[in-house]
Amino acid sequence: MEALRERGVTILMVTHATASILEYADRCIVPGQMGRVVHDTTDVLAAVLAYEKGMLKQAAKEWKRFV
Repeated sequence: MEALRERGVTILMVTHATASILEYADRCIVPGQMGRVVHDTTDVLAAVLAYEKGMLKQAAKEWKRFV
């Protein structure tokens, strides 16, 4: 993947692996509910943190249904 980046190739990576995003991405798009874009930014760390926050909120909602 690094060789492709060095050649200037655009790579579209779809993943939940935030470590890979932080390592490789120079732009990040975070989708929300109904496919709406929550973040579209070159601040990849901010986008990853927003994604993780959303995942934690969703997990908390689901947890409350079982408690």
